[in-house]
Amino acid sequence: MPPTVWCAQHAARFPFAPDAVEQVCPAGHGLRLEGVTGYCPACDLYWDMRQVERPDACPYCQAPDATLRLCQACELMTYWPREAPAHPRCPGCGASVEGEALPHACRLLRVTFVTQRRQCPTCREPIERSPAPVIAASATSAASGAPTVVREDSLPAAATDAAPAVTVAPDGIALVAPIQARELHQRYLPRLIRVHFDYNLRRFFRNEKGLFYACGVGAPPSAYHIIPSWSRFGVAGDFTHWFSEIFDCEQPSGGDIWVHAPAVADAEGALLRKGQLEVNRPPAASPASRTVAAPPSPLEAPAPPPAAKARCDAETAPPAPELPKRPATAPPAAPKPSEPAPEAAAPPPADQRRRRWLPWLAAGAIAVGIGGLGIWKTYVAPQPAAQAPEAAAPRIASRPNQPQAENQTSQEAILAALDGLAQAFTAQQVDHYLTYFDATLRPYYGRREETAERAVSDMAKLWETYAELSMTHKAPQVQLDAKGATATAIADRTLTGRHRLTGASLNDTTRVAYRFIKRDRRWLVAGAQVAPPAKGK
Repeated sequence: MPPTVWCAQHAARFPFAPDAVEQVCPAGHGLRLEGVTGYCPACDLYWDMRQVERPDACPYCQAPDATLRLCQACELMTYWPREAPAHPRCPGCGASVEGEALPHACRLLRVTFVTQRRQCPTCREPIERSPAPVIAASATSAASGAPTVVREDSLPAAATDAAPAVTVAPDGIALVAPIQARELHQRYLPRLIRVHFDYNLRRFFRNEKGLFYACGVGAPPSAYHIIPSWSRFGVAGDFTHWFSEIFDCEQPSGGDIWVHAPAVADAEGALLRKGQLEVNRPPAASPASRTVAAPPSPLEAPAPPPAAKARCDAETAPPAPELPKRPATAPPAAPKPSEPAPEAAAPPPADQRRRRWLPWLAAGAIAVGIGGLGIWKTYVAPQPAAQAPEAAAPRIASRPNQPQAENQTSQEAILAALDGLAQAFTAQQVDHYLTYFDATLRPYYGRREETAERAVSDMAKLWETYAELSMTHKAPQVQLDAKGATATAIADRTLTGRHRLTGASLNDTTRVAYRFIKRDRRWLVAGAQVAPPAKGK
């Protein structure tokens, strides 16, 4: 039975074409096996590891508990069953697999594999010889893996008034009260390991750009405590999107992060227990934020004395003098009707009345000026000549393939055909674009044989992906055969455009060799393939 290929988009299995650059799915679309390719020797099946939902198992047989091995010569990832004997060579290229193989957890492929390489070809991270354990230990003892949290009301008075909120010990992070994440980073910095959480595998892995810090429990570590590597949240969505799987927070919002309890994971990296966070903890609720009251000022009442001193002072002190009471006064009599109020008697001055009207006068002048300007532009000012629609949005001219003129050499006719091909591509004229190709193309970009309709289909796919797409040929070189019936034109083909979804710009230059054939005085493209770069480039 020949080897097969798996199409993750249509869940289809079809025969593998070893000589073809692109595998053709039964549904009609092309599939390129580029980069790291998965291979199951039990099913004799190849697939693109970036397109499957579960990259840790074969998509067809779903055999669990397989050992993944990446070849050091090619980029074939072989899924060997654990009970199968070790194979000395790669099934893809035949390279020897003897030598020291190190494990690596790739965050892009979402799998852990062994390889003799010293750098991952996908994530480009170095593969260390003796990596430190990522996260700590098994859940056999909840006491060893759980963080030490002491309630404030259970502490003696001396311990409650102490300033430190954490104790740096070899047994992870011991919290006696909630503390800011920023302070945890400073105190535990020598022992913190930056890690990343894989949401599919539910495990932590070492990653210098991870969102979490891991601190070992014991020596050697038997468990790891997990805290955020961030010191504050910008908005509530930061916690919801990035940290809600690892920690709990009653009221997430933007602000400083306070750690009540770190999360716990075992030595294999599996999450055992979620942690507890708080955002913008009130200062009064934090024991570390207690301050000593300042001595009262002479204007303020003195602090109350102790009980014994209070009794003594009460016996010896003279009675406190009573404050004199202010006699009640009758409200002022209302003015008589014949007597106007002093404030209302005098009218406002004339200058105040003028200032009241100034804003209204200014607004009226502005309105009159705007109205006059509009009337002048509409009826008096000369109007510009209307432009034709073609001048506002020019369209690239395109023409079908023209026969060779009598006063035109073959080289000139081929160069004209290259220009017409590029113009038809840029103008999206499918009918004109098709006239520049022969019915059969041999070869066609890695394929032995294709039809002219395939070239038109490739153009349509590019236009679906990119906007403002254009093609140009630079520095063309034409070589005719002895009979003058066929020719080869090599040019630097440049495609420019803008991605319709991401907005990223496209500027790709490829050296292409076109094979031309002359039929009925017309030069047609009978083949195309990527040519090696010119010397000196």
